[in-house]
Amino acid sequence: MTVLPSYRRSPRQILRAFTDPLHYRSLLRACVVYRQPLDLLVRRYVCGGGAYPAVARLRAPGVTSLDIEIRSHYDVLTVQEIFVWRCYPCTGQERVIVDLGANIGVSMLYFLTHAPLAHVIGIEPMNGNAQSARRNLSEFTARSTLTEAAVMHYDGDVTFLTEPTGRYSGVARREGTPMTYHCVDINRLLDETAQRHGRIDLMKIDIEGAEGLVLSAMTDEAYSSIDRIAVEGDDFPLQRLAAAGFQHTVHRSGVHWFHRADAD
Repeated sequence: MTVLPSYRRSPRQILRAFTDPLHYRSLLRACVVYRQPLDLLVRRYVCGGGAYPAVARLRAPGVTSLDIEIRSHYDVLTVQEIFVWRCYPCTGQERVIVDLGANIGVSMLYFLTHAPLAHVIGIEPMNGNAQSARRNLSEFTARSTLTEAAVMHYDGDVTFLTEPTGRYSGVARREGTPMTYHCVDINRLLDETAQRHGRIDLMKIDIEGAEGLVLSAMTDEAYSSIDRIAVEGDDFPLQRLAAAGFQHTVHRSGVHWFHRADAD
């Protein structure tokens, strides 16, 4: 049986949050972003309750309302991290965004609503996630492209160990059900994206254990086509990124941001 991380908060953890000013800012933003904050923030995010599947009803720039299909408590965590904590460095001026590990499309929706001129290219290997993402992205098909594949340092197939939610499946897991997916070469993907859409303003990477492998495999030419990179996890080649001209900061969510000084 696959054991997933538990994010249920103890009463002590909830009480401790009252002493952290960042939680008050997040609370205020959540009340603005969530159209039903008692359900999404209190019942589902804080208390871990609620039945699934469900719909997260949000407010976002440029749309009357934004409804996101969520399938588990882990999808609520993703919505909170992206729309409330704003863990990805979207300025609103981006024209081309690449989302590696799109999951159910939450980050793509954030980019599409907060960067109204951007075309967002998403890559997601797991069929269930990709199907949910397509439903969630149905209002944005003109500005989004979703490819059902994994990203590696070669074209071919790759085996993941998977778990039911899809949030933690990947090449670095030590338990789960083995599944084989088609994968695309990162350098070919970035070259084709730059040729078709232009320079890449932002690349987000959340590919559950393959981040370091993919970043290490990227060529100088691939790095030169990107202005900013946001990376989940902590396995990545800092020296390689520094040599490619990127400066490093860490968001309070734990997401690592890399940006070019000359792109600011």
